[in-house]
Amino acid sequence: MKTGKMKRKMYSLAFGSFLVFLSGCGPSFQTSGDVAQGRQAMFRGDYQSALSYFQNAAQTDPSYIYGSELREGTLSFLGRAQYLNGQLAPARDTLQKALAQHKSDNVARLPWPYSGSSG
Repeated sequence: MKTGKMKRKMYSLAFGSFLVFLSGCGPSFQTSGDVAQGRQAMFRGDYQSALSYFQNAAQTDPSYIYGSELREGTLSFLGRAQYLNGQLAPARDTLQKALAQHKSDNVARLPWPYSGSSG
């Protein structure tokens, strides 16, 4: 009888620890999901939905980085979505913030038609 009670306590402790771990990871999981959904929307040409997903991601974690080889930040995705939705001035500002935040975000550095320079 005591063994069963001890096992339940151990399982409860392990489950509680797992929940604490997940609660700390929540924003990153949410951000990565929003970025993934936004990328899919962008690829299928649904720029308005992409913009919405990237705005959510930027609010949750503006410093989130996607990818390992060609690293791109949340703000870079948001700036591209703003550009594709005709929001040129906000796009330029967002891409400049992306570069200030992550110098290695080469996608934000690309020469965009509205920038007047090569980044």
